[in-house]
Amino acid sequence: MVFPMILVPYSDVVVMPLVSGLILTYVIAQKSNFRLVWRLFSALGNGGFLTAIYFIKPSAIVPIIAIVSVEFLYLFRNSVGSVIKWQKIKGILITLLLFVGAITSYAYVNHQIVSQQVIEITPHRTVPAIHFINMGVSGDGGYNEKDALEMGKQPSQKAMVDYSKKHLIARLKKRGLFGYLKFLVHKQNKNSADGTFAWLIEGHFMSVKPAGKGLTRLFEDFVYPEGKYLSDFRYIAQVVWIVLLLIIALGWRSKNKLTQILRLSIVGLFMYLLIFEGGRSRYLIQGLPVFWLMASLVLPDTMTMLRSKLKWLQKEDLTQK
Repeated sequence: MVFPMILVPYSDVVVMPLVSGLILTYVIAQKSNFRLVWRLFSALGNGGFLTAIYFIKPSAIVPIIAIVSVEFLYLFRNSVGSVIKWQKIKGILITLLLFVGAITSYAYVNHQIVSQQVIEITPHRTVPAIHFINMGVSGDGGYNEKDALEMGKQPSQKAMVDYSKKHLIARLKKRGLFGYLKFLVHKQNKNSADGTFAWLIEGHFMSVKPAGKGLTRLFEDFVYPEGKYLSDFRYIAQVVWIVLLLIIALGWRSKNKLTQILRLSIVGLFMYLLIFEGGRSRYLIQGLPVFWLMASLVLPDTMTMLRSKLKWLQKEDLTQK
């Protein structure tokens, strides 16, 4: 209700349930109170979700990088006893199954793409990653139409790389060290500031007018381009987004493994958007499952900290004196 952009069918939205599935299967796979067969099955499913995310929206694989990093660090914890050792063995087995699931599903999907006859694909015309890094330092760090059109004009992938590399170096030199740092602060603001995730600001996907009745009409007035409450919706969405970020920021005391993974995923997503094409909050939609889960998990710690810090605001109970 607060983020209607998730109803628009495009890659950032389509990948959301896959990110949720990735986190869900990981939680089941590493949770010892689940039966081993379910944990192993979830590990295979985790690899499948990872492959689907890679093909649809590669930037959304950030959570798996956080999972692997944290799990790797946890392997070096001091532990004694055969039970702990057996748990580590099961952890390694689950990790291997994750890779098996990822490799087999990748091989299957890639084979289907190569063998399909619906769309003609020219592999050597793939736009290189450096193109998106180059766009990431132009303007506000977002989409650059000129750069995108130039990729279509280049005769080969090597020419695309050379073009992007040349302009990337020129743009970095023009900004200088301090200018680039200032630009990163500005870009981070553009990446995260809009609580509506660019609702009705980008694209022309909705041109209808409110015409319903009752609750339908009320909802349309909030989210349609000509809705009379559209400004109110934007205000409400911004407040909700700010509260969500504050809950996450103030929940720093929560340091169990899952919250550390989610926290690292958020940082990783921001870093990705700072390096590659970004400059708009719409890209954060792909990470909304991480933000919502993180906020819900750290909320008790956030509330406890706020109560302890705001005790001085409570009135003194004179009846106890």
